[in-house]
Amino acid sequence: MRNLLIAAAIFVSLPALAQPAAPAGGVLVVPAKDIKAKLDVPPATPGAAVSSPITTTGSYITMVAHRTADGVPEQHAQWTDVMVMLQGEVTLTTGGTLSGNTVDAKGESHGGKITGGTTVVLHAGDYVQVQAGVPHLMTKPKGDFRYFVTKIHA
Repeated sequence: MRNLLIAAAIFVSLPALAQPAAPAGGVLVVPAKDIKAKLDVPPATPGAAVSSPITTTGSYITMVAHRTADGVPEQHAQWTDVMVMLQGEVTLTTGGTLSGNTVDAKGESHGGKITGGTTVVLHAGDYVQVQAGVPHLMTKPKGDFRYFVTKIHA
């Protein structure tokens, strides 16, 4: 719970702080222009998504993402996704049953289909937390959809 509160504080201050991988002093500040540059990278393939890592550690990963097409269903065995929508809108489906997916050696599940989930449309400023083990899928991105993600090891 403490980690989620810390992540929420980072999200609230994202425009001011924009923190990437912490260096030897425990603090690293990424200027807003650098975050914008990461978000402005167009998908290599039209109709895809770009995720640009900011911080990667054993206990959390932060990134910004720019999505122009539907994603694929995901279900993380050991990672909780905490997201703040920055721009545009997207439809998020969570819960239900995931089938037809593939699972890698780390227990990360991708692809397939979610049946019986709950759907909500997310807009800039919305906060979402998807606990490890919960299927989720982003579809119908509109308005140059961009978001910030922290993955917290469960």
